[in-house]
Amino acid sequence: SVNPIPMQFWQKIIQALKNLGYDIYLNITNKRNRIDGTKTFHTNIKEAWTLAQKAKCIIGMRSGLIELLVSNKNVPAYILYNGENRIVRNSIKAINGLDHPYLHEYDFSDNSISEEYLINQIIKEVK
Repeated sequence: SVNPIPMQFWQKIIQALKNLGYDIYLNITNKRNRIDGTKTFHTNIKEAWTLAQKAKCIIGMRSGLIELLVSNKNVPAYILYNGENRIVRNSIKAINGLDHPYLHEYDFSDNSISEEYLINQIIKEVK
C-alpha cells in the first residue's frame, strides 16, 4: 500500500494553480476528501483519458490509472510517491515503451525535497 500525501500539500498546489486561472479536476470518490474550488469527476477510463489529453499538466499518486493518463507524452506529468524506496521499486519510468520526456517523479517521503520546491517546479511547467 501507499502512504497518502498530506492534504495540506494538495490544498497548496491547488491554490497555486487556481491563482494562475486553471480549473482543477480531481478523481476523488470519498466526499470527505474533496477540496474547495475543484471539480470532481466519476467517469469511465476512456473519458478520464480524454480529459487528461486536454490537460495542461497531470499530477497524481502512482497508480494504475496514472499509468494510463500519462500515456500522452505531450502532457507534463508529476507522479508522487510516498514511502521508503517507492520510486526504486515502482517507478513508472520502468514501464516498457513509456518514454515520456515530461514525466517527473518525486518521493514525498524524501526530506531533501521540500513541498515548496515541488510546487514551484509544477508552477514553472504550467506557466
